[in-house]
Amino acid sequence: MPAATRLVSIDDEGQHGQYVGSYSSCAEQPGDAFVFGGTLPGTNVVCDTSPLPADTRVFPVAGPLDGNAVRLRGSGGAPKPRNKLLQEVLEEAESVMP
Repeated sequence: MPAATRLVSIDDEGQHGQYVGSYSSCAEQPGDAFVFGGTLPGTNVVCDTSPLPADTRVFPVAGPLDGNAVRLRGSGGAPKPRNKLLQEVLEEAESVMP
């Protein structure tokens, strides 16, 4: 059975939400394939990034992109319960998926 999720990330990128309007065709191609065709990449994807507009090189951002979690200060304890509406939508989606 194919994986239900994939991670598409951009190495050394300090911003969130790099799909729309990014300079990375590496991130936009699998995003477009999923949004417009429902196709997930075969594997997780790690893309390179571009320098910021005023920089001539990329500066490394601390943290691995190897699938190992990095605990943030203030995170911990029991997970928060899911939003009830979100839970209903997820259950409905699971019931109609083959």
